[in-house]
Amino acid sequence: MEINCEAKITKHAEERLKQRFGIKRKSISRIVNRVLKEGLSHKDAKGKVKNYITELYLRHEKANNIRIYGKDVYVFRYETLITVLHLPCEIMSALLHNRERRSGNPKRKKTKKKYSRPLQAESGHLS
Repeated sequence: MEINCEAKITKHAEERLKQRFGIKRKSISRIVNRVLKEGLSHKDAKGKVKNYITELYLRHEKANNIRIYGKDVYVFRYETLITVLHLPCEIMSALLHNRERRSGNPKRKKTKKKYSRPLQAESGHLS
């Protein structure tokens, strides 16, 4: 879904961005627009991450557009940013696991290689 309009920011969200991330007022609108365009939405999420977004949606009655960007969760109502939250550690690890699977580079468990001995002839000498 391509979003072409400017995001609006509530006073509360602006205060949270300044308080939690130290973002200056000039940068806030640019960052929020990037989050709205590029952030992970409910539609694109899977597993624990999708369940977490659903929980947030149910907890924040007015929120209908929740995005995950970096290590943070941005709660929108349409294109208006309501608040910003930190992503919990367990959800962050699930998100990283999903990214690895999508990129085609899953971390594989190391298995011990079984080396076979060279076959010997019946007389006990190598052939």
